[in-house]
Amino acid sequence: MSSSSNQSANATNVNTAQRRPRQQPGSACKECRRRKLRCDRKEPKCDVCTNLDIPCVMRSYCPPRGPKKGELKALRSQIEALETRLNEKDPGASTNHDMVQIATNSDNEDESVEVGNDLGNLPDSTNSMTPEVSNVISWLQPMSDLIPPLNLERVEDWYSGPACYVSDQLYFDRVHAFFPMLQKFRYLSWSKQLDKTKQKVCLQYAMWTLAASLSSQFQLLRTELYRETRQLLDALEMDNDESGPKCIEQVQAWILLSIYEFMSHDYQRGLVSAGRAFRLVQLMRLYEIDGNHATNLQGNWVDIESCRRTFWVAYTMDRFMGVHDNLPLTLSESTIRTRLPAPDSQFMSGRPTSMPKFLSEVVPGLNGRQSNDAQADMDISPFTESIIIATICGRALGMKQATTVADADRDIEEHCQQHHLLNTLLALHIKLLWMQISSSFEHPDPMLVFATLVAYMTTFMLSESVETLPATDEWHAIIIESKQRSLEAARGLGIITTVLTQLNHFQTHPLTPIPLFLSAKFCLAHAGLNNDSGAPMQGVTAALWGLASVNNLAECCLWLLGLKMVNPGE
Repeated sequence: MSSSSNQSANATNVNTAQRRPRQQPGSACKECRRRKLRCDRKEPKCDVCTNLDIPCVMRSYCPPRGPKKGELKALRSQIEALETRLNEKDPGASTNHDMVQIATNSDNEDESVEVGNDLGNLPDSTNSMTPEVSNVISWLQPMSDLIPPLNLERVEDWYSGPACYVSDQLYFDRVHAFFPMLQKFRYLSWSKQLDKTKQKVCLQYAMWTLAASLSSQFQLLRTELYRETRQLLDALEMDNDESGPKCIEQVQAWILLSIYEFMSHDYQRGLVSAGRAFRLVQLMRLYEIDGNHATNLQGNWVDIESCRRTFWVAYTMDRFMGVHDNLPLTLSESTIRTRLPAPDSQFMSGRPTSMPKFLSEVVPGLNGRQSNDAQADMDISPFTESIIIATICGRALGMKQATTVADADRDIEEHCQQHHLLNTLLALHIKLLWMQISSSFEHPDPMLVFATLVAYMTTFMLSESVETLPATDEWHAIIIESKQRSLEAARGLGIITTVLTQLNHFQTHPLTPIPLFLSAKFCLAHAGLNNDSGAPMQGVTAALWGLASVNNLAECCLWLLGLKMVNPGE
């Protein structure tokens, strides 16, 4: 009997297995096959393509991988043609243009980029110019009187050549971690289109400009790319057809351009460009995306999340730049009705997640109670952690500015409470940051290192905010507490600068010189308090000297500290 029952059970299992639906080989759409996902084959679009808002293309066969016969040779020929044109324009730079051989220099460890999978999709630049590209080029021509003329043939070669694909990869490898506004697959879905909007063209050139500044291979190209990006954005501002609603790509382009100007061109010009981005953020009301009176943003979850992230990037930049020059903040914390960014893994994969919290739910108000649930804060992403630190930094800046204009004897108890709350909140997040850095000490996260530097800088700012107050009994305790915290921050600063030296200069946050500079100013001004306060100066100056060769902001900071005798602006 047992034998017959076993046979019956086996037969049932076989029938069940036969009835179970299985995905037929070769029937997945192109996007699901590329991302190695299970395709549901819905018509007219599968769920993956619907979430990414891209065309759903079914392929009846799978082409062989790798480059086609003769394409590597054609790619080398295109690179040689670019080098020839570069040499014709600047004969003295011929020896340096060898660095542009991106397809053949595979032994360059610092600039290794995988391009093999995309070689089959590279366009042929020898074909005649399409009408769509001609429209883009004709859009550049009216600006030739304002900026020295560029070689438009070369710009078109860059636009359709292999270098732009490598620059895209460099951007997501080295820039995205610090300013995670763009979703890679969404960007790649429209980046190859020839009929893209002018705002997207501006964004693409801004991405290439910043990527070139963070790559030793493209250093010779970044100036021309910058001039091109600048004239495209200026032309867009002057276009009468663009007087209506602004696009998110225009905001993102101004943000990236301002970062490049901070690093490579002119800091004050970067402030003006960033100011344009902040005003566009306000005009688009990105600060209230999730509020009761939110604007109706077009697009799916990925588009809305990209708008959220764009706002938070502008928000953090507003704080860091305001601290550097003691400027009033443009984006007010009290008006924010936009949720914090979703986890980066969810955003990059295009999978919607549960609604993140608001900033007010994570960072208590100046008069609110602080949450003791430290474990919940440990799960946040490095980008969100930097937003929290930037918020505390902005509040410290507000307190510092308030003490210079308000009567110190007014609301002294409330001021003490606010100062104590910020110090306690800051100490908690410094502890959490060190726990995350220690877990991967050999390969520290650059964003976490930058957030820790800003946290120590904010500790020094809080200490400075009480130094100008009268030495009464009410202030005595808080002054002593601030001095002790600043000494602890000085010791921590010496340690984090050693961690900073483990990072490649191109993998360091572009705004790293700001917390280094302000921390160095505090340490120099308080060297007589304790020998420990002078200990981090060696690490800070070494870090600034190391960044000065690739970051103009670091060179300016050295000059302001009196550590570089030549004016970097000359």
